[in-house]
Amino acid sequence: AASDVYKRQELTKDFQRRFTERFHKLDCRDLLAEKELDATDMARELGVTHHCRTLVVSGVELLCDMLEELGK
Repeated sequence: AASDVYKRQELTKDFQRRFTERFHKLDCRDLLAEKELDATDMARELGVTHHCRTLVVSGVELLCDMLEELGK
C-alpha cells in the first residue's frame, strides 16, 4: 500500500539522518577518506577497529535503536 511505501521512505530518511549526524557522510568513498570515525558504543565494546567494520557495526546499532523506538 502507498502508506507502507511512505513509512519505509521516512524510516530510510531517518536512518540516513542519524548516520550522517554521526559520520557526516553517506558515500563509501567519502567515508573511507575519513581518518577519525566516531564509533558507537557497541563498536567500541566489541573492539572493532577496522574502518569498514566500524561503520557496519555502528550502522547496525543505529538501526537497533530505531527498532527499539518503534517497539515502544
